[in-house]
Amino acid sequence: MGLMVGRKAGFYKTEKHQSARDDSKVGGNIMMWAGISGDKLIGPYKVDDGVKLTSQSYCEFLDKTFFKWSKSQSRSFKTNCVFMHDNAPSDASNATRQFLERKGISGKKLMMWPPASPADLIPIENFWAIVKKIYGGGRQYENKGDLWDAIQAACKDVNSMEIERLTNSLDKRVMLVFEKKGGHIGM
Repeated sequence: MGLMVGRKAGFYKTEKHQSARDDSKVGGNIMMWAGISGDKLIGPYKVDDGVKLTSQSYCEFLDKTFFKWSKSQSRSFKTNCVFMHDNAPSDASNATRQFLERKGISGKKLMMWPPASPADLIPIENFWAIVKKIYGGGRQYENKGDLWDAIQAACKDVNSMEIERLTNSLDKRVMLVFEKKGGHIGM
């Protein structure tokens, strides 16, 4: 049983009319984190505004979100879970690795995706592609609250069968990428 985690930024834009000649759009973003395991979605959890994800803040974030959630999970989940994350500096640091080791995640229980891994292979990236439907038709959001509400609603709309399909299709996606000699497979 693998647990695929990832974080993404969602963007919003607001109109700012600074002068009659300048109607440029400006906006902001929300950084969020979610995981998928089997047919379960963990999160999404929002990173507090203004927090730069350093190794320390990433570990604190995981402690108050993922590890708090995992306390309610079965012994089987805790025993069989493989924690997968990317090679973002906050993920790949020695301090984060040591933190995860103290939480019982090390060796075969920890997988880091190689740098520049094809998004086709990473189930959580495929999950984010589904959630991006909130931007359908060029949709923009007026503020972070509206964007966060839309993200949460889109995540709730992804049913457990879709999540399980993403996690169970990893072997098939690896073979397709291999057959395409590393090319994009469009899944």
